[in-house]
Amino acid sequence: MLSGLSRMFFLGVTCLLMSSGYTRAETTVSPQRKPPCDSQICRLSHVQSVTCEGFQANLQCGEGQVLVIHGANYGRRDKTTCSAGRPASQLQVVQCSSQTSTNVVAESCNGKNSCTISASNSVFGDPCVGTYKYLEVDYTCQFQTVTCEESEANLQCGKGQILVIHRADYGRHDQTTCSNLQPHCRLRDVQCSSPESIEVIAASCNGKNSCNISASNSVFGNPCFGTSKYLEVDYTCQFQSVTCEGSQANLQCEKGQVLVIHGANYGRRDKTTCSDGRPASQLQVVQCSSQTSTSVVAKSCNGKNSCTISASNSVFGDPCVGTYKYLEVDYTCQFPSATCEGSESNLQCEKGQVLVIHGANYGRRDKTTCSDGRPASQLQVVQCSSQTSTSVVAKSCNGKNSCTISASNSVFGDPCVGTYKYLEVDYTCQFPSATCEGSEANLQCEKGQVLVIHGANYGRRDKTTCSDGRPASQLQVVQCSSQTSTSVVAKSCNGKNSCTISASNSVFGDPCVGTYKYLEVDYTCQFQSATCEGSQANLQCEKGQVLVIHGANYGRRDKTTCSDGRPASQLQVVQCSSQTSTKVVAERCNGKNSCTISASNSVFGDPCVGTYKYLEVDYTCQ
Repeated sequence: MLSGLSRMFFLGVTCLLMSSGYTRAETTVSPQRKPPCDSQICRLSHVQSVTCEGFQANLQCGEGQVLVIHGANYGRRDKTTCSAGRPASQLQVVQCSSQTSTNVVAESCNGKNSCTISASNSVFGDPCVGTYKYLEVDYTCQFQTVTCEESEANLQCGKGQILVIHRADYGRHDQTTCSNLQPHCRLRDVQCSSPESIEVIAASCNGKNSCNISASNSVFGNPCFGTSKYLEVDYTCQFQSVTCEGSQANLQCEKGQVLVIHGANYGRRDKTTCSDGRPASQLQVVQCSSQTSTSVVAKSCNGKNSCTISASNSVFGDPCVGTYKYLEVDYTCQFPSATCEGSESNLQCEKGQVLVIHGANYGRRDKTTCSDGRPASQLQVVQCSSQTSTSVVAKSCNGKNSCTISASNSVFGDPCVGTYKYLEVDYTCQFPSATCEGSEANLQCEKGQVLVIHGANYGRRDKTTCSDGRPASQLQVVQCSSQTSTSVVAKSCNGKNSCTISASNSVFGDPCVGTYKYLEVDYTCQFQSATCEGSQANLQCEKGQVLVIHGANYGRRDKTTCSDGRPASQLQVVQCSSQTSTKVVAERCNGKNSCTISASNSVFGDPCVGTYKYLEVDYTCQ
């Protein structure tokens, strides 16, 4: 085992040999990176977001996951989406698309846990002047791990879930990842990739609850000799149920979610599953599958909160007589997208979040949804839509934490008499972005995080927000904005765990007298660490997450932080900053689960001699 000094000496000699021509420093041909998983099971995990022009698209993943953008379109592709309250003249052009849509969203959002982007001409340009547009985004949420060479990648799913590998790459694609203590010559080849990466990881990990694999040449081969490599893996977690023949499969989602069946197989695919106490003769056939497995389970379970189905020949038929079989089901739990006629749609957000309705349709668009037990005559009309669907749901539910609405003709009218209909609602849960005049905006972060204000507007930018019960005369001015909005909110809230601010003229002034206004705030929550000079900053993420450094400052910006017991002379300089702060912390900590760095002149230099300094770090965990 090499000591730190010996290792640096060895690497230095290696670099010297490479620069002298004894060792080839870079490969001449770099294999292309493997594309993301494109199997049916991957495509089914996609999420689609729709945001009307003038609003913010809020893309959000679960804890420890990151956004992967597959496509986006800012424009208009039909006459119904985002049409509520719009004149027909603004909805006619339906072949409208900003060519930069996907690139813009991908550059802004890829790799982040959450992302806010404005559906506006200022961001995407105006591909069809005079048309009211909307932004569609197709994305998935994936776990993303980075493991430095000679370390182990630990892929982990929750209880009852299994790994599905979407992308993997062993090599190097930049000069910063896993660069700590590495000489520059070992970081230069950034077009380095093992072509076997995805196959190796998938073979080792797919279908398991957890998986450990070494990021090493012995596992993946050496795609670029002399280069320090790392292993990247993108994956999702799905539930998998295995039920032995003669037993019942019990599929269960959390409250408010419904089952989405991705695949099923009743038969046998190996000799070990459900083999306990069985004679060898019943386990020999391992290419046994009922062709109707997925359709049977999907028909019985899709859209339900829980479902029980028998793993038996009476349900699936007998695909291999004399063989003892089992039922495998792959599924995820999602918030429901369709509510059958006569039932109630229950839309629910987590505490502190509110519903934002993007679109709704009461009618019928296919022959399979809500078809169970219905005669064919009630399913034939598939171009059926109540024109008021979106406006009705939006009026009832927008801005609420939860909302119940009946999928019935009494609410939406009957757009196709004699057809059995259903209600589809496309919505997201967001922290409230608009606070009506006279109310208080409550901005809240989780424990250990602080508010970072990105923008704010007190005024009015449309006729619908905060319009309930207001006369038309108070809603006409839609180009109204207090110029001090962002600075006022930032001054009051930046750096706090929570913040309450009044949406009122007394706080922001009155930018448009006689108009009823509202306050919009765009913010994120970040961890913030402050470490006094001479101490160690300890940055820590939860298991499975990695550090992303957003900014750092070693110096002094006020007279109170790290002032305890210090003479006034050491606290006077408050415009003190080491220019390399962010770079130093990012190089040492980005991509790690935890990181320790000394708040000292030996690490950052001394930007203000005689002043007692501290290190501030803003970071998130992804």
